[in-house]
Amino acid sequence: MMKPRLSLFSILRTALLCGIVSGLINPLDDASAGSAVDEAEAFLDLSLEDLSQVVVTSASRKAQPLADTPAAVFVISAEDIRRSGATNLPEALRLAPGVQVAALGNSKWAVSIRGFADRYSNKLLVLMDGRSLYSPLFSGALWEAQNIPLEIIERIEVIRGPAPLWGANAVNGVINIITQSAKETLGGQAVIAAGSELRADGFVRQGWQVNDETAVRVYAKGQDYGSSRLATGGENVDDWQNGRIGVRLDRHAGTDHLFVEGEIYHSQSSDRVRLPLTTGQNGLADVNQTWRGGYLLSRWERETGPNAGYTMQAYLEQQQHPERLLSAQDIDTFDLEFQQRLAIGEQQDMIWGLGYRRISDHITDSAYIIADPAKRTSHLFSAYLQDDITLADRWRLTLGSRFDHNDYTGFEVQPNVRLLWAPNAHTRIWAAVSRVVRTPSRMDSDGRFWLANAPLGALVQPLPPSFDPDQPVAIILQGNSDFDTERMTGLDVGWRQQWSSTLSLDVAGFYYDYDQLRSVSSSLDFSNPSAITVQQLMQNANDARLYGLELAADWRPDTDWRLQASYSWVNKIGRGDSLAFPPTHQFSLLSTWAFQPAWQWDVWLRYVSAIEDPGYATPAYANLDMRLAWKIQRDLEVSLVGQNLFDQSHPEFASQYIQALPTEIERGVYLKLDVKF
Repeated sequence: MMKPRLSLFSILRTALLCGIVSGLINPLDDASAGSAVDEAEAFLDLSLEDLSQVVVTSASRKAQPLADTPAAVFVISAEDIRRSGATNLPEALRLAPGVQVAALGNSKWAVSIRGFADRYSNKLLVLMDGRSLYSPLFSGALWEAQNIPLEIIERIEVIRGPAPLWGANAVNGVINIITQSAKETLGGQAVIAAGSELRADGFVRQGWQVNDETAVRVYAKGQDYGSSRLATGGENVDDWQNGRIGVRLDRHAGTDHLFVEGEIYHSQSSDRVRLPLTTGQNGLADVNQTWRGGYLLSRWERETGPNAGYTMQAYLEQQQHPERLLSAQDIDTFDLEFQQRLAIGEQQDMIWGLGYRRISDHITDSAYIIADPAKRTSHLFSAYLQDDITLADRWRLTLGSRFDHNDYTGFEVQPNVRLLWAPNAHTRIWAAVSRVVRTPSRMDSDGRFWLANAPLGALVQPLPPSFDPDQPVAIILQGNSDFDTERMTGLDVGWRQQWSSTLSLDVAGFYYDYDQLRSVSSSLDFSNPSAITVQQLMQNANDARLYGLELAADWRPDTDWRLQASYSWVNKIGRGDSLAFPPTHQFSLLSTWAFQPAWQWDVWLRYVSAIEDPGYATPAYANLDMRLAWKIQRDLEVSLVGQNLFDQSHPEFASQYIQALPTEIERGVYLKLDVKF
């Protein structure tokens, strides 16, 4: 297990040395280096009123001011991430209201928006620069394989609520990670951190201005996390090593913009899980969790006029999971998309697009997981249309729908209607009605899982006299080729108020009605008396309703002090195991204060109420993170960060499908050096 880690950090050390040497041999001139820093500091000086006009692109698949977006949108900026002290992407997502992020250890997370959290959450779409971070095996994101360097992120746009134009799996929301262009990262940067839980962290990048139109960036990132604590005491085996190397090219020529980016990554951790044994008992096993792969993405944009233009995007991605105890997997994805935006007179702004995705996978059977067929190629064809209509000076109506055809359920339609009212320059009120779907995944249709063993007497009462109550029975979860689409109809409402240049409030409410949710029907198979099984066939017999309220407030008591608070309340009505009940209450308060020109003190307080659902039962907990930073020089900063300071350790979540040993997240501290050259 140590060889990949040594190889990773050897690569990182070499890249770091090359980056520093490159910066010393061929440094940017002072004007160029200063420009990048000045732009970052200028963003920090924007008033909250100016920040409400920050352009977002995720909610409607086009650029528009945040204040005028008829959806529950929250933007996590690069500065927010830096001041929070987050060390990875899931930690940074805790900044957004309505987002549930729970750690199952130091290398596993359950991330969702407004419910249905699990390690394998399937109702949340995650994007990076327009590329879907999607595993077709379970319709979700593998967070341990997607540890995107926080240092290259420009912002994260979090859409809370259904986003039909993005297609299946954008049921409860979209997380769109947007990285900085190469022109915004000229020069060099090196970041080194080390501590207790985060044992080692290294990042290096170098950006070059090739000519007036073209810039290039290369970077490397590596991290080494220690193990979490077992709930029963002692260390777990889930230490985590991950790294990636990437490149990006941006070219602006007139009204054209071309960018090309690519990356290769490697992630390795372990998990101690309870697995059924052929002896009829359940035993512990250490499972290797290795993910490696890479992608190449290209996007060309052309502006043909005000609010008009074309976009063409394509990417190739390859993922490998060589673990053979549970299942080895190889997945290849090709995605192609075209979009056009055009203005029809002065009252209508329309976008339409076409897409195609091809996914080929090969799953190697094991004693615990079988896929039939072992190889499968699926195709997704899509089209979408949206029209923004200005009804009057203060009213705007948005009508849109997406049309998909997939190989599992055929043709799917996802319509939505949105209405925005602007009674004055500082107030926005909006509402939306949407119908969205979660289409079946590969495992929903073709998988077979040996989950556990149980004594026959615990499953059948009364038991016929001819059977031994202690006879072991294998519990099998069986995919279903007739498994249908999960559906949700949702109502969203919102109110944004800019009270002054120093105080803003965002309120969002929702009511979601889910139908045809995943369920199982169980039956005993006595055909082989020596090997009795319980077959749990996946079906669509569950339903649920979720409703709630979210508040986000942003206040600047002073030019050097900012307070960002959020609160989320969710209630639920549902039945069956498919509904992972979210915590009823979540609260976050981030205070960022520059108490001296060269000193920053940041405090982040969070509270999450208990999860009552038996399958995921977790007590309430509160966290406190602190960060103290000293800017020694303009381009040199040292910071000390403490995480989870309230408790020595605490649990945050429990996994239902893979029976990993319960873990607790420990208090941690790390020291970080950030230098630009």
